[in-house]
Amino acid sequence: MSVVIAFPSAFANDRALAQTIRRAARGRIRVNIEHNCIICESSEVVELASKLVRMSGVESVAIANEVSSNFSKLSNAIVEVGSKVIIPGDRFYVKVIILSTAKCDYVSRDVEFAASGTLAARLASINALPAKTEKDASRLVLTVIANQSAYVCIQVMTAPGGLIAGSRGRVLQYS
Repeated sequence: MSVVIAFPSAFANDRALAQTIRRAARGRIRVNIEHNCIICESSEVVELASKLVRMSGVESVAIANEVSSNFSKLSNAIVEVGSKVIIPGDRFYVKVIILSTAKCDYVSRDVEFAASGTLAARLASINALPAKTEKDASRLVLTVIANQSAYVCIQVMTAPGGLIAGSRGRVLQYS
């Protein structure tokens, strides 16, 4: 199942942002707040993501696949998504974020190492190699592990960030 993950900016109130997202989607979604991520389940993920990427208070938005947080299933899911989004000649970096609410018996570096190795072997024929750091990478394969499930991001987009419009009780006017 595909979901949209909204990463709130440092200044945004998570609950207020979740309410704003519900209003923007006109109630056709299910919203769950996991630590510092807002996970939105919708039948129209692309449309929702395009609305959220223009919304104030959101740092970045990701379209992701929901998968099991079991180590081997998660590693396989990362490799499957990575092999679909990485193009020839790319330098990729696998990044795993384990939220504080998640209950798992491994650390993020374990999954990153296992998935990177398998992905490098699978993509060797198209000359796609793992990058040493996130900055050196041309493609990021992001995974977020939450309380119930894990989410392997297909696409991550930056958003405007800042505060939620009207969150201070008033709107500034320019004269």
